[in-house]
Amino acid sequence: MSIYPSLTDAGKRCAEMIKQLFEGKSIKEIIPEWPSTGMAFDLNKAKQFGITIPEDLLKIAGENIIQ
Repeated sequence: MSIYPSLTDAGKRCAEMIKQLFEGKSIKEIIPEWPSTGMAFDLNKAKQFGITIPEDLLKIAGENIIQ
């Protein structure tokens, strides 16, 4: 399993902070936010190690699954 920050979400959050700057908000007033995270799984490796990945985590991973 790999957990990583979502680059799409990071870009959106960055754009929102820049928008606030252009609207006149002070940089001290803008609270930085961490982007949401994504997950990826390699089911072949999990099988080799005898690991069963819970369904709820597979749903979160979405298309980021190697079979």
